[in-house]
Amino acid sequence: WTLNAVARRRLSTEDLDGSPRWMWTIGLTFQSIIVPAMSWIAIVRTPMSFSAWLLAPRAGLSPTDIEVALALATYFLKDLVEPQKPLYHLHHVACASMTLGALFAPAAGPSVLFGAALLEVGTACMSAS
Repeated sequence: WTLNAVARRRLSTEDLDGSPRWMWTIGLTFQSIIVPAMSWIAIVRTPMSFSAWLLAPRAGLSPTDIEVALALATYFLKDLVEPQKPLYHLHHVACASMTLGALFAPAAGPSVLFGAALLEVGTACMSAS
């Protein structure tokens, strides 16, 4: 929320599809740089192979995996208090719920988190075009 407050003061507030332009700028930065970097850190810090990590049971989640999930969920939830179209709010609630839910699924955690990271990179590519 601090990031939103700073961006609101420093970046453009021009409306872009129902949201201020600064929200899109922050989103593009997170989607193209921060989320992939967090995912890469989780991947390289695991002692398992990549495929074993993707299929790891809940008990196999490392503190880094949990930190990535919490960071992703916080990123999704940070914009709920900002002006957006209702569909964007619903999208962010769904993404945060699935990200947090992945922590409690018997064997879906890393694969869901990695999938969310890939989808965020895809969204960044669409937003940048």
